[in-house]
Amino acid sequence: MNMTLTSKLLIAASFAAVSLLAQAPASTRKAPAASSAPLELPATAKPNGVNQWAYTDPQGQEWIYKRTPFGLTRLPKPGSPLAQAQGQNAMPSRLHEGISVREDGDTVHFSRTGPFGLMKWSKKRDELSEAEQTAVTQSRRAAQKTTAKQ
Repeated sequence: MNMTLTSKLLIAASFAAVSLLAQAPASTRKAPAASSAPLELPATAKPNGVNQWAYTDPQGQEWIYKRTPFGLTRLPKPGSPLAQAQGQNAMPSRLHEGISVREDGDTVHFSRTGPFGLMKWSKKRDELSEAEQTAVTQSRRAAQKTTAKQ
């Protein structure tokens, strides 16, 4: 019984608050936040790959524009003073970690444990990505350390 009375009072107070807000004059209501204008590609931007453009603004700052599924984005060019100030160059790539390497002539065989099990792939030596090249280099260093200890 006491719980029912409390619930009814709470519901009545909620309705009263909503009706007071609805009757508030327009001058006291907050205006909705103005949405920012969508980013537009500058006319002088130069194509820099698929869905990517390079642009230097009047202040001399270099930008990379990319078209994503969510719209156009703008990032400072890697290596530029703004990118360094934001720390974008601070973290080295760690994509090579956890990759096992086996060299077989001109072909390099890779394996890595992923969320769905062991992934294996092979590539020609001249087609390696930066992460794969780093994995090969580190594998060679580890092999040299092992042979030096023996």
